[in-house]
Amino acid sequence: MLPPIIVIIPIFLMFRLTGMSGSYWGVILLYAAFNLPFSIWMMKSFFDELSLDVEDAARLDGSSERGVFFRICLPQLKAGLAATAVFALILTWNEFLFALLLTGSDTRTVPVAMARTIGGELGVDWGLLAAIITLFLIPVFGVTYLLQNHLLRGVTFGTIKK
Repeated sequence: MLPPIIVIIPIFLMFRLTGMSGSYWGVILLYAAFNLPFSIWMMKSFFDELSLDVEDAARLDGSSERGVFFRICLPQLKAGLAATAVFALILTWNEFLFALLLTGSDTRTVPVAMARTIGGELGVDWGLLAAIITLFLIPVFGVTYLLQNHLLRGVTFGTIKK
């Protein structure tokens, strides 16, 4: 839950010591570690809104705890999972600082590649930059489009008390 600029130096040193600097696994683990607290915090509010009476009724009917979770709770959490997934995707997809300092030339992310096209000695290649930005936006728009049915309910869930 800390801003990345606060922890970049210790993380950079840990990555160098463990040899994870410039690897896909290092960046994946780092993004997962930074998105996990936000995702848990966001999903907690969706779990708090679940009806305990329905869960108790399923238990009385003989359902196991696993069955209660997968058959009763999880279908009610689709909107929350969609909203959390989109927010985590956008936070990870747009991240620049860790990607700039912890990736190599062959593991570069799109925001770092966009920054490198701007800083060339020949000036800005606007055509290349526009193409990169377009390709950068397509996955986020695609995921948001696929999850749009659940997204509005997920974003507004818990804002109005019944």
